[in-house]
Amino acid sequence: MAQTAIEKYRMATDLYLKVIHGTVSETTYDNYRTALEMFGEFYAKSQYKDADPTAFVVAAWKDELLKTRKASTVRQYMQRLQIFFAWTIEDGVEIYKRNAVGKKAKPKVTRKPYDRKKLLEPKQILALLDPNTPTNTMYNTASRYKARNRAIVVLIMTSGLRSSEVAELALSDLDFEKGTITVQSGKGDKARITSFPSVAQEAIQDYLNSGFRGKGVTAADSLFGTESREGGWKAMNRFDIAKAVMRYVKAVTGLDNIRGHALRHAYASFALLQGLPVEDISALLGHSDIKTTEIYISRLVPSSSATKGNSIFDKAEQRTEKLAG
Repeated sequence: MAQTAIEKYRMATDLYLKVIHGTVSETTYDNYRTALEMFGEFYAKSQYKDADPTAFVVAAWKDELLKTRKASTVRQYMQRLQIFFAWTIEDGVEIYKRNAVGKKAKPKVTRKPYDRKKLLEPKQILALLDPNTPTNTMYNTASRYKARNRAIVVLIMTSGLRSSEVAELALSDLDFEKGTITVQSGKGDKARITSFPSVAQEAIQDYLNSGFRGKGVTAADSLFGTESREGGWKAMNRFDIAKAVMRYVKAVTGLDNIRGHALRHAYASFALLQGLPVEDISALLGHSDIKTTEIYISRLVPSSSATKGNSIFDKAEQRTEKLAG
């Protein structure tokens, strides 16, 4: 019996997912699997189900998605589908003859003006970096979470890491001697090395000395986590990291809904004001396109890369006070 078009698509997606499994982060793998499954379900119910996927079924799926999802989200789905179909037409694979996702398949995204209220003031940055800054009752002196959550905030603010990258860090990725952090799987599954200045090293040491990680947790385990109900070590995901950031920033500054993205802006602003070249800032932030870095910089108030980044925060207190004055 001849293979149907839907069976062929499912065979192709199963094979593709096997190919990328282990070569990308679990988050990236799940994102691809979800996008391919969603398209497959739509395709199987569409009027185009008896033929190989074309731009028509992709356009119909895009229109359906836009009814309930933001254009930026739909654009990500289209990009994953486009990469999948690009693989299917490669030499040696040749499951399909052409990529069903054309250049015009991705919806245009209009960027909203950045909320400048989410740009931290110099005094607020200093307060977050200072281990002696008092916090509200959310973090009393006996709190087990204060050292961990402060370490997360200081690490993002001084290294420019994304929340997802912090979630995937292991203690073994930190080099205290060289003052660097190895990001094994950044956005787009690209590895890079970024800064790990003394203020961040001290925050991590305070966290490790707090005993929060437990005796059985190794250097290869996730750097940040919590004790599970079964007594084991449960790694934090990017949503847990985001919550930890919001809670600690609010406890110190009183500001609501400040996420890791705002801390990356703080990192970029320090780097910019200290004269670090845009190319170096882009590399430290893990941007694949320098235009993304330029967007970051355009939002800021005017006023080897990893080791250069350390100098920005080595004297954070004096520099922050100078900026505030």
